[in-house]
Amino acid sequence: MGEILKMEVDHISQFIQHISAGGRYRPETIRAYTSDLKAFEAHVVARGRDPVKVDYRDIRDHIYQLHRTGNGARTISRKLAAIKSFYRHLQRQGIIEANPARTVVRPKEKRALPGALPKEGLQQILDDRSDDVFLVIRDLAMVEILYGCGLRISELTDLNRSSISSDVVRVVGKGSKERIVPLPQKAAEALQKYLDLRFVKSGKVSDDEALFVSHSGKRITSRDARRRVEKVIGGVTPDKPHPHQLRHSYASHLLNNGASLREVQELLGHSSPTTTQIYTHVEVERLVKIYEQAHPRAKERQD
Repeated sequence: MGEILKMEVDHISQFIQHISAGGRYRPETIRAYTSDLKAFEAHVVARGRDPVKVDYRDIRDHIYQLHRTGNGARTISRKLAAIKSFYRHLQRQGIIEANPARTVVRPKEKRALPGALPKEGLQQILDDRSDDVFLVIRDLAMVEILYGCGLRISELTDLNRSSISSDVVRVVGKGSKERIVPLPQKAAEALQKYLDLRFVKSGKVSDDEALFVSHSGKRITSRDARRRVEKVIGGVTPDKPHPHQLRHSYASHLLNNGASLREVQELLGHSSPTTTQIYTHVEVERLVKIYEQAHPRAKERQD
């Protein structure tokens, strides 16, 4: 039955080729979309439905099935985004008249404030290193940049040498949106130490444009960078270490020291203020402390 109903024209492969050629999607996203769409096709074919002729109920049933098998809201949202994009593409190509996924609502995600790493612990692992080993110096420079500039791991590995000037970093974020963030002195010093050693290795560097390179001289991958960074920060957090904790720490520490949510939004490269609002209670806690220290009625109550 499945073989009969399977699409005569492989529209999924054509869609993947289309988004791959556009340059707007990362390789990781393209791989995820491919897997998500093939799984959706298998789901509807197993139920005797033609993937090109599904309606919103077929898609909604697939979403329910994903939920029943333990997928979280974020994972389901990504899979639904792939399906929506696929049918939007078919509609634009004139293959279908309407997008059946348009009215399917994404599940709501529970957004909680991520835990920030302690400042003292971060300072200790970053300041108490005297190694001259190339990979150790590189890893510390990556941590300094992630924490000092609030970068995502993919933004870090995409950096070129030309992305860095004396006091700013030019970052290309999601959707190829560019932002400029300040380069802190400590991060600049760590980066210069790394670049000095990188220059010594220049004969072995095959990707001269890349800022951070592997031991073999090629641009370091996000996967390898993530693994190396987790090793550095592993002793600072009781939780499972992840590079994104440095980005959360960057935002939280800025807010605790007087930055506004709007300023942090711009520095993080969030296109919507809603994304930055997960840090709202950090801002509220800071304002409460300011109030208790500055307002005369608060002082009287404390006295």
